[in-house]
Amino acid sequence: MQQGVLTYEYHLLSKAGIRQERLNIPSLSGTAIEGKVLEVKKDQVRLYLSIDKAQKKEEATWFSLATPYTAEGHSGFYSPPEEGDSVHLAFPTHREEAAVVRHSVRKGSDSNPRYGHRCFVRAFHCDNLSLNIGDPVKNKTAGATC
Repeated sequence: MQQGVLTYEYHLLSKAGIRQERLNIPSLSGTAIEGKVLEVKKDQVRLYLSIDKAQKKEEATWFSLATPYTAEGHSGFYSPPEEGDSVHLAFPTHREEAAVVRHSVRKGSDSNPRYGHRCFVRAFHCDNLSLNIGDPVKNKTAGATC
């Protein structure tokens, strides 16, 4: 600054001259950060991470959602978290772009009226039309269309 005037000096370079090596974080591999789900869209979620002071929903990053089983043709077991659920954002490698939402984290289970109930699955049947899990002795099942 000279006589109240802020002066900048610029050096113009060609696009090829603006190269920087990738910065890696070796200690990132194997870590997980807890977050709350802001939005779910197909197999991706937006998160408010517990390490952030604030996060606007529309500016949050989309992260891939891991599922217990996937197969060719986009089929498999799909059970996404709901908005407001707590989840873990896992970093399997030292690269940030490899981050994936791995699983939900149960919070405040004392308020859940079903907490503490025991459930035993005695039958598991899956054909090309439906999936039924339940207790055939009590004739109770929870079904889903495949």
